[in-house]
Amino acid sequence: MPCCIPLAPRNPPMTPPVLARCASSGALAVAALMLGGCASLPPDGGLQPVQALTAPHLAQALTAPQVAQERTHTLQALAAQPLTADTAVQIAWLQSPRWQQRFEALGVAEADRLAASRLPNPSLGFSRSRQGETVSFERSIGVHLIDLLSWPVLREVQQQQLTQTRLDTAQAVLRLAHDVRVAWVDAVAARAARVQAERGLDAADAARTLADRMQQAGHWSALRRDQQAAFRADAEQALHAAQAQEVSTREHLTRLLGFERPEAFTLPDHLPPPVTPPRREEGADGLQPWVQQALDQRLDVRAAKARVEQQARALSLSRSTRFINVLEVEGFNESATDEPRKRGIGVTLELPLFDLGQSRVHQAEARHRQALADTRGVALDAQSQVREAWRHWQLAEARARQQREEVLPRRQRMAEQLLLRYNGMLASVFDLLADAREQQQAVQLAIALDQAAWAAHARFELALTTAPSAGASGAPAPVARSSAAAHD
Repeated sequence: MPCCIPLAPRNPPMTPPVLARCASSGALAVAALMLGGCASLPPDGGLQPVQALTAPHLAQALTAPQVAQERTHTLQALAAQPLTADTAVQIAWLQSPRWQQRFEALGVAEADRLAASRLPNPSLGFSRSRQGETVSFERSIGVHLIDLLSWPVLREVQQQQLTQTRLDTAQAVLRLAHDVRVAWVDAVAARAARVQAERGLDAADAARTLADRMQQAGHWSALRRDQQAAFRADAEQALHAAQAQEVSTREHLTRLLGFERPEAFTLPDHLPPPVTPPRREEGADGLQPWVQQALDQRLDVRAAKARVEQQARALSLSRSTRFINVLEVEGFNESATDEPRKRGIGVTLELPLFDLGQSRVHQAEARHRQALADTRGVALDAQSQVREAWRHWQLAEARARQQREEVLPRRQRMAEQLLLRYNGMLASVFDLLADAREQQQAVQLAIALDQAAWAAHARFELALTTAPSAGASGAPAPVARSSAAAHD
């Protein structure tokens, strides 16, 4: 273990045995320092371990963010067609500010790991003093021995911190992919809802125009004319609400993808049918395989376990350095005018008189117990979130399927029967218009239910991989109908 590296005089006398041993130790220190400097930063910025963590949970390969010049051609190819959910996630890897920020934070952690992998730097001292005609020079080089002795442990702790950062980055990646998918679903659903609202306004315009003419001809009362005008006003309000929702959802998706303008991409006209949940046995036992999968693979559970190991290492280090926390060894070389050179070794030791290290040990023990409690809480949350997300997905998909496979076909048959009655002069044109409004409302509800089912599916997939974002609700968003539904 290096203790000192004395500086040789211009005409050195015979070196004492002690200093000879110190010089040998100094040479070993220099060699160790050179070996410690062999570590380097990974060329990919530390992306490969994060790719390994996220690959089982992503349909697209995770890539590093690209600069504007490099990503232009790729973006043009991806945005040439209406975006799918997978394409949107791919674009997010290229230019999302959120992913860029997490990627650079990973680079900072890699640099910290590199710094910790090298031996602590020695300290070099120099002083010049004058007493009468005598000028003295003192040179010294020293090393913090406790830092040197604990360097292997500190290096391992920093490696664990890097592992923790990688797990946190992987979780952020999965949450971003989830947020992009949900934002895509919301934007497509809002677009389809706006189209339906426009059709409803067209029908309401036709009804009001016909009502005005009928009232002018004396065939209708002012009350019925005003009722049609009220229907038209409600349809216009519903269109304005749909347009505002479309703007908000599209801008949200634009921000997540890192585009400067929402016109940079196009969206499909409607959502595909939601994915049907796989059949499971009733009760908690039927979900046990997925619950166990979450406990084995969820990144937040793995991160919590890593924090326990990290705190255990820190506790061991605190106990081993409880009484002696400062121990420095210093070699010095002093010379003065017309006097022989003076060499020696100095030791600095902290005396544990007032602080025996109990506070550091108690603090480390409390943090270790805190990490254990946090791990148990994360595991309980993971099990509950999987069960909750599964049930919400099952119920949301069932409602969407019923609306799509039962309610809409029944509405279509009712419209056909009403048209036959109109052709037989058993129904009026206003009956047809009223039925058209009801059909439009049923389609709007089907769009909202499909949107909720897709969002529930995304939440379940996220629950299998990591915890939802802070502040995010586990329950699906409520399905709202247009204000025109109040007149049903």
